[in-house]
Amino acid sequence: MGRSRAAFIRRAELRASVPAVQRLPSPSRERLLAVLLALAAFGLYAPSFGGGFLWDDDTFLTRNPLIHAADGLRRLWFTREAPDYFPLTSSMLWLEWRLFGEHALGYRVVNAALHAAGAVLVWRVLVRLGVRGAFGGALLFAVHPVCVESVAWITERKNTLSFALCAAAALAYLRSEDEPDSRRMRWSALALFTLALLAKTSAVVLPPILVLCAWWRRGRVGAAEVRRLAPLFGLALVLGAVTVWFQSTVAIRETVVRDDGLVSRVLLAGRAVWFYLGKALAPLELAFVYPRWKLGETSADAVLPAALLAMALAVLWLQRASWGRGAFFALATFVLALAPTLGLLDVYFMRYSLVADHWQHFALPSATAFVAAAASVACERVRVPRLAELLLVLTTVAAGVASVQRQRAFTSEEALWQDTLARNPQAWIAHNELGLLRHDQGRLEEASVHLADAVRVAPEQADLRFNLGVTLQRLRRHAEAVAQFDMALQLDPRSAAAHNALGSSQLALGRREQALESYRAALALDPKLVAAHNNLGNACYALGRVEEALGHYEAALALKPEHLEALSNSGSALQELGRLEEALARHERVVQLDPRRAPAHFNLGNALRELGRADQARRAYERALDLDPKLEGARFFLGELQRDAGRPPPERASSR
Repeated sequence: MGRSRAAFIRRAELRASVPAVQRLPSPSRERLLAVLLALAAFGLYAPSFGGGFLWDDDTFLTRNPLIHAADGLRRLWFTREAPDYFPLTSSMLWLEWRLFGEHALGYRVVNAALHAAGAVLVWRVLVRLGVRGAFGGALLFAVHPVCVESVAWITERKNTLSFALCAAAALAYLRSEDEPDSRRMRWSALALFTLALLAKTSAVVLPPILVLCAWWRRGRVGAAEVRRLAPLFGLALVLGAVTVWFQSTVAIRETVVRDDGLVSRVLLAGRAVWFYLGKALAPLELAFVYPRWKLGETSADAVLPAALLAMALAVLWLQRASWGRGAFFALATFVLALAPTLGLLDVYFMRYSLVADHWQHFALPSATAFVAAAASVACERVRVPRLAELLLVLTTVAAGVASVQRQRAFTSEEALWQDTLARNPQAWIAHNELGLLRHDQGRLEEASVHLADAVRVAPEQADLRFNLGVTLQRLRRHAEAVAQFDMALQLDPRSAAAHNALGSSQLALGRREQALESYRAALALDPKLVAAHNNLGNACYALGRVEEALGHYEAALALKPEHLEALSNSGSALQELGRLEEALARHERVVQLDPRRAPAHFNLGNALRELGRADQARRAYERALDLDPKLEGARFFLGELQRDAGRPPPERASSR
């Protein structure tokens, strides 16, 4: 009885101390509002459901061997094989892969559902905090264009999942302060926070934000709050350290993300806060990759944003007893939520830009809630009936239309990179990715233009020069390709792939000894590089060293038994050495693995012809010509076989 009375008194004190407390809505109205909010958040993203996979979705999902492997769950949790340590998010995708496979629709729908859940939870948290216009703040978050990058990009599942869990943890913790069964709610908050951290470690911002919430509700932070939050701070510290270690040793490794010092990072962090605040209040000209900043040309330009931020927080704090209270709470939580992505620690994406829309996802509710609360208070003062509701409807419709338009950029990789270049022509990653798309489409001239633009913007990036070199190689512009590979190796001498590619262009230019050196350099760096073993065999074969070539082909096949090029080349080498039955077995295996490979049928015909099996050889040549009528070698030998058998040779294919 005494415990219940104490809990009742504590709740009464809280109600008396919370500024501008709202009366909780009735259960039926509460459910209706929750459904409306969820439908708005989910339905808004229906236009993006028909989109496909985007950049990084291959690394994270479609080509991630851990997602496809039967033992992937264990490896996602207990090894360093994943590109990032977000095991809960990866486990969710592991399960979804078995439901949706290579169909992007399912993953996009789940992302939208998680966003809807997050928006409803934001509303409940704001109501619990007594924020004016709580529903409006949550609704603006639900339809805000900045959220599109997190919701319409499958890779950002880690954002939508972690944010929803984080909001649920915050709600459970706030309820633990208000309700009699506080221990159960406290344990729930701890469990939900743990899951949020395992989905994405950006959730580390929750404990300090809850400290601010305690101040907002009671005007002070006492020892009791610190004790209650200690387990959450401990979890954040441990899993935050794991993520920092994982990023530095697995994701980033030797890549130079940023080369500036601490002072520069602090000053640019101040600029980033104002940038994010601007996009939250006026989401115009949103881009997937923004121009990468440097410090201002003068010391005043460099220092001013950070100085203004510090001054704003100081002034609002000094006015916390009156008009500054709500603004300080909103701005302080906004800054805290951004803290992990402000650049004090390296994040791999900062190679391309120091800011990104998806990094603002956790901070955005602070801005939308402040806007809704400020509008609510202002409308009360002007005493115009229903003005607040009208403004909310108009703002929501405008934001929703902008979000639908923004989703067009997230329907395909082509659309994403074209939109990025339209907004940021110096985005070298967009030029590079469009170049790779064109390369895969066989539009090699266009690919070379985009990749050359990428090199022009970022000449210090070795991988860009490598990509350009590979495209030039396919265009048979081998001298230009060699120049690009040479530059790539000056920038990154330990690139086995660049040594290997350089060797292929050198071989095409007749520089056989140089090609041998390049292939050997590649294998010295990566003894398991199958392509380098195969190519070294080709170089030896070109020099007439057939036995040595066969040894390298066999080394490639030991690493990858079904490597088609090595199988075919080893068959030709065996044939050259007179080991015809072994050669025949290799060529038959190539045809079995790839029945539509015209040169494989041609090689099979050659082996059969030398073994005296004319009828089988003739059928192999005929199949080769069916697949590729321009294969003149097959036409020549087929003609010889048919003349020997007394048949007329095949007519040359029409040029029509």
